[in-house]
Amino acid sequence: MYSRDACLQSVLDLLCRSVVADPQHSADAERTIGIVEERLRRIPQNGSAAQEPMRLPVCALLDEALAESTPLLEAFRAIEPHLTWYQRKGELGDDRFRACHANASLVGPDGLEPRKDVWIGVSLMAPNTSYPVHHHPPEEVYLVLSEGEWWNEDDGWYRPGSGRTVYHRPDQRHAMRSGATPLLAFWALPI
Repeated sequence: MYSRDACLQSVLDLLCRSVVADPQHSADAERTIGIVEERLRRIPQNGSAAQEPMRLPVCALLDEALAESTPLLEAFRAIEPHLTWYQRKGELGDDRFRACHANASLVGPDGLEPRKDVWIGVSLMAPNTSYPVHHHPPEEVYLVLSEGEWWNEDDGWYRPGSGRTVYHRPDQRHAMRSGATPLLAFWALPI
């Protein structure tokens, strides 16, 4: 029987707790992370990840992005060498965007824990990079781990701050951009 890797479990627990601990989190963010937690209690029987670990050039910024010492970032440091970093597929963004961002899946298709009912990952962006406006059917919760700006079609641009949550309802158009430092954020989508 498959059991979840203890380091991955630690990241997932700390991520979910951090979302709820944000005093400014919305009821929608709490409800969504509750769905994610409930699905994570059912550990899939197929525990082998299909992808080989790989870093993209922008991952050279991880040391700077992970400079703060928090339990979540320490737990993430333990699993990061096992991640397969990738660029967002499709026509989203220009050549600069594609060179200056990377995503990695912790849970979900091609993740450390392959599954189809929930996706949890991390995004890294180089300084002064914009993640283009996009949308998707599942709702989404981000845990912001660095400074940066976020946008959605209802609220415009705003700065949530490190340690804060961002919620996007299903199909809500949204974007983000880094400032003078790399942007690092976890995301979770119940599928």
